[in-house]
Amino acid sequence: MPNLRAFEVFLSVVEAGSISRAARKLHLTQPAVSHQVSSLERDLGVAVFDRGRRGATLTPAGRAFAPLARDALDAAFRAEEAARGSAPIRLVVAQTFTVPFVVPALRALGGPLPELSEGSSALGMVDEVRHGTQDVAIVPGPVDAPDLVVREVGTEEIVVVGSPDTDATLETVATGPLIGISGDTGYGSWLAALFVERGLVPVVTTTVGSPAAAAALASAGFGFAVVPESTLTGDAERSRLRPRVNRDIVVVGRSEEAVGPLVEALTSAR
Repeated sequence: MPNLRAFEVFLSVVEAGSISRAARKLHLTQPAVSHQVSSLERDLGVAVFDRGRRGATLTPAGRAFAPLARDALDAAFRAEEAARGSAPIRLVVAQTFTVPFVVPALRALGGPLPELSEGSSALGMVDEVRHGTQDVAIVPGPVDAPDLVVREVGTEEIVVVGSPDTDATLETVATGPLIGISGDTGYGSWLAALFVERGLVPVVTTTVGSPAAAAALASAGFGFAVVPESTLTGDAERSRLRPRVNRDIVVVGRSEEAVGPLVEALTSAR
């Protein structure tokens, strides 16, 4: 009998239109996704996809199966939520969001304290929600997750540490020395894309693993750091970027029921 993971992979291929794109979305290898699809087809006794050079298209059997697979997956999620009953919500939060955003929201939300954990990778936290190990994630956007409920609840400002000026521009910062942030982190890859979007090639003198480390080095006089303002303590010196640069804050869950109260609390607390 097919398992729920096979249903999830099947529906990801349907939404993505190809096995390779589904693999990227699920953060799996292409052979792993192909194996899941092949196992599903063996269990069902029919082919669900026609595989071609342009991607994977549903067979008649696949088209009949798709809505039932979605219903089964939704029913499993509802059953899990019912089984959990009054258990505290499992909430994973980007590390820099906990103090400035989440604590005020939890105060506004009331009720029992969630099972709260922190993460450094937005993609990883979204995957935890997708796979059911977390109920809700609060992460920086944008988030591309058509299989989940994604709600924008605000923005955070991006600032510069280490500039002698009250205002700074990305063009000035790019001339260096810039303390880079590893592209292995969600923020580091977002920042690199921002410079590319502006047609800038920054002069990076060293690369560290987190915005907090970059800000600390910049505060000590080793260069510029471009970081989320939530990284900094209240009295830390910073310069505003002109024009202003913001990053979205989003709530991600598997249902409207899961994200709704937290979205309302975050919105009212800001």
